[in-house]
Amino acid sequence: MGRGLRERKDLRRKCRFTKGKAPWTMIILAMALTMSGLSACNPAAGRAVGTDVQGTDHPESGPEGDGMKGMDGSGEEGMDGSNEEPSESYDTEGFYNPSGESGKLEEGSEKPEAGDTKSEGESAQPEAESAAPRQLNEDELRYFEKYLNRIDNYGFLLSEYKSPEYLDLNEVFYSGAGMDQPAMTGEERGAFLKAVGQTEIMTDMVRLGKAQIDAFLADKTGLTLDRMETGLGWVYLPQYDRYYTEHGDTNIRSFFCPRGEVDGNRYRIWCLSDGYTQFTQECIVTLKKVSSGYQFLSNEIIWDYHGYRKADASEPTAEALHYIISAYKRQLKEGTTGGYPAEGYPVDYGLPVFDSDSRYYTREEMQQISWAPELTAVFRNEVYARHGYIFKNDLWNDFFSAYTWYSGMYPADKFDAGVFNEYEKANLELAVELEQ
Repeated sequence: MGRGLRERKDLRRKCRFTKGKAPWTMIILAMALTMSGLSACNPAAGRAVGTDVQGTDHPESGPEGDGMKGMDGSGEEGMDGSNEEPSESYDTEGFYNPSGESGKLEEGSEKPEAGDTKSEGESAQPEAESAAPRQLNEDELRYFEKYLNRIDNYGFLLSEYKSPEYLDLNEVFYSGAGMDQPAMTGEERGAFLKAVGQTEIMTDMVRLGKAQIDAFLADKTGLTLDRMETGLGWVYLPQYDRYYTEHGDTNIRSFFCPRGEVDGNRYRIWCLSDGYTQFTQECIVTLKKVSSGYQFLSNEIIWDYHGYRKADASEPTAEALHYIISAYKRQLKEGTTGGYPAEGYPVDYGLPVFDSDSRYYTREEMQQISWAPELTAVFRNEVYARHGYIFKNDLWNDFFSAYTWYSGMYPADKFDAGVFNEYEKANLELAVELEQ
């Protein structure tokens, strides 16, 4: 409703309350009504954004808030160690910081996207405050898990980028991203071999046309190849307007999505990758809902075990460790390797993960455990946690706090390693030996 209309209604109410009062009061109110009406008709007064010419409100026409809030969780810090206390080796800042430090969209950090610019002459309006992000339910998580594991999408989770123009195109297109690749003609084959100085194509080949790549990127990011800040690094043959690469392996990974949230048209999803037979990567991918589906906005790598894609992401979160433990328990029970626990991590929080205080572990057992270094760290630190040790690194305090038997009572300078029994001493020594 226009300002002039609202003022006139307010003044009419006042008029109803002034019946029987002095005539001069009525005169003054009448003059105010007249002036208000003139103001409403004055073109210089304009009309409120989000109203039509009759002054009718249209809330959907106004700006909507787009602020993102951080997901639940905790931050982790580094680990130190010696033979007298837990060896704390992880040292990367963590995940899901409620204060917004990690994974939160910073004000002004996102570049304008296609279709986001205002039309000429449109006045800037303050954004409406958005509601709190909603946690995704199980059906939504399984939907996005399936979506992100598609051949055309998984590559967007294999590099870190704050905006899509900085994503690693080689990871996205490494296996062809599911796009059609017509048979290569003899003439094209010869041109490629001449360009690379070879006599034969020795491995598998991916060859994609520039028009294909542009259409794919426009659909997935709203950008085209010439707007990307990272190059493709493939052989380009201008006479065919195609890019070519050879490789003899694959970068395909499968991802498990335990948690996520939606805020307006933005989806932030926490993902764990198995790396074939064990968890090796943890990330938060942000998607934007558009008319054609979803576009990738950013990907934050929290943990990269191998350091291939982010060298300083060597520490998983406490929640990721619980999934690693769950996969290990499943492996022992079912004789399987890899795979994800269905619907959460079915861990008995009333008991320690390992029974290292009641038997000697064999070298073969410890070698199986140490194949996943995160398990060895849990094994070693659990010996201390069982006796009330308070860890210097909050990662381990958060992790063991999920177990009902853990009660942190002794900081490092008050802890006495003499409480370990013979089983614990021998198992701890073996674990440390295999870690080195």
